Amino acid sequence: MVPRFRGRNIETGEWVYGHLFYFNDGRHFISPKGTDVVGGYGGAPAKYRLENLVCFEIVPETVGQSTGLKDLKGVEIFEGDIIVWEYSEKPQEVFWDNSICGFSTKHYHLWRTVKKVKVIGNIYENPELLEQANEN
Repeated sequence: MVPRFRGRNIETGEWVYGHLFYFNDGRHFISPKGTDVVGGYGGAPAKYRLENLVCFEIVPETVGQSTGLKDLKGVEIFEGDIIVWEYSEKPQEVFWDNSICGFSTKHYHLWRTVKKVKVIGNIYENPELLEQANEN
């Protein structure tokens, strides 16, 4: 499975989804087709079919990998999303957890209860959702 990423277009602010690659100078790009880039992930060398390459430069801080899971409404869940469980209205951020080699939140491992979660926003567009949760 080819990992799927998202990031915000550096020019328009729109979300772009697809294959991530970046250069040593710090620039990050996403190719929406995902097949335009062959080889290297995460800065490793890659070969490009330039005649077919469609890509967008993205804001590096907004890069998030898909968990490969969908919420109870069928919305794809990405790293950096804010979710709530059906039995708890306390918003939580989705992040990569090295200790379990998987995606998690502060209180739960995401893969265990994914059918009971709903994406309500993300940390880039809706940071106030987490701020309100931390105040309570």
